[in-house]
Amino acid sequence: MSFFEEAKIVFKKNNYLESIKLFEKAIVNDGLSLSDQIFSYEKIKQIHTVLKKETPLVVSQRLSHLYKQTEQMDKAEKFFHELYQKTGAAFYLREAYACANANGDLRIAKEYSKLYIQQLIKDKRPNDILSFIEEYERFLEESELSLWRVSALLLKGSREGVLEELAKVTDEDHKKNFIIQEIVKYAEKKTHFWQSDKRLLNILINHLSISDSQIVISKKQVAKLIMNYWMENTIEHDLIEATIKICKRYQLNFIGAEISNYLEDYKLARVFESRIPQELLIQDVDLGSDLFSAEAEETEEDRIVRNIELLRSLNKREELEKELSLLKKINPAHPLVSDSDDLSDISSEEIYKNLMKEVSLYSSMKTEEPNEQDYKYMANHYDYEYIQDNYEDMIVGLNLLNLPSVAYEIAEKVETSILAEDQKINLEYLKLEILMTLGDYYKVRDVVDDMLSNHPVVGDELLALLYLRAEAYLNLEDYKKAYYSFKEIVALNKTYRLARQRLKELEKYK
Repeated sequence: MSFFEEAKIVFKKNNYLESIKLFEKAIVNDGLSLSDQIFSYEKIKQIHTVLKKETPLVVSQRLSHLYKQTEQMDKAEKFFHELYQKTGAAFYLREAYACANANGDLRIAKEYSKLYIQQLIKDKRPNDILSFIEEYERFLEESELSLWRVSALLLKGSREGVLEELAKVTDEDHKKNFIIQEIVKYAEKKTHFWQSDKRLLNILINHLSISDSQIVISKKQVAKLIMNYWMENTIEHDLIEATIKICKRYQLNFIGAEISNYLEDYKLARVFESRIPQELLIQDVDLGSDLFSAEAEETEEDRIVRNIELLRSLNKREELEKELSLLKKINPAHPLVSDSDDLSDISSEEIYKNLMKEVSLYSSMKTEEPNEQDYKYMANHYDYEYIQDNYEDMIVGLNLLNLPSVAYEIAEKVETSILAEDQKINLEYLKLEILMTLGDYYKVRDVVDDMLSNHPVVGDELLALLYLRAEAYLNLEDYKKAYYSFKEIVALNKTYRLARQRLKELEKYK
């Protein structure tokens, strides 16, 4: 008699625990048809429900995929959605979307697609966004495609890609406002995105010149971005004029005065300054975020901090030292005071030369020891080909130097579509180890779930991934899931000493 037939008989006798074991043996050994596999997993799930125990995650995972294989899309969608709610793994949203779409439920599919993209943006996974768009483009709304592409390209740091996408959108198209808003939000956090490329700035300038009431981004933000660009690079008069023009047009008088004073155009500065008192009386002018509240109530410390930031950008060391000295008197505990030695004693040219050295210098630790900021700068300057050829050495070297965040930046720049399957798995494992070091346990959990669903992982690789996920659950203090995760490892390899030890420690949570 097969395990499957025996399991059904034992189940009818209400010997539930024994029937679970027999159904599991049947799934592994009996070569069951898809329908019999579904029957077995459904019975296992039913038994857990009757016994008021949580259904093992692997049972729900297998059922969802089996329902999809047998085109029971409504059931598959429900299970994938429940798996996402339990695990937070974005992969299940993509599967739920595919099922809803195949089932013709376009309204639900649209909700899944939005939720999926939001999760991927949050997780900083641009390649997954682009692959989703490529696979389902014909089903997605055109109004969302450009915005999602731009979000992915921004995460990749692809200036060319962003420019190509913007070129497809006309000035009259309402999507352009939202796309540019995304660009500005990203550029505020990643200022290197603008370096050595005026084209994106020119798009912003042109957009401001044709957009008035419809503009959805802060004029103040744009003026600051343009100002930062020409302060960090060779001063270019067309950009200076553009910044001044924006300040005049939108009455950004604080910024206009600030720029004019640093350019030693005191006549123009007085024009801007003369407007500031009147400006404070106008409460309904759209000048972007916190223009009045933040700058009108500026303290002496705020003013000095603002001057320090600008002087650093201009590399004016003498004036910088004076301002730092004033700040030290007012607030000796300010972070800028403690950081001043690192940042004021190195010229931008020296930093740049330091960063352009071969990565072997950083990993071998021969003579020089650049600081973490140098390495972060390096990660933004190495070209695609160099990273693609040397990413493994770079990641390992940066990890040895205890710079996991920089190592992860390098890992994210690797184009995985051209890697062999074993290389993809190896890269993902390196990234998972970094995420564990960084304490991003939620992401470790999600990525492992994705890998187990998308890659043919077996043997030691499977055990290593399962162990990382179990440790992630443990660090998240989700002890019950940690217990069952370690139990899954021991079931695969009874000699896995660390997993057995963890399992013993977590016995009370089963």
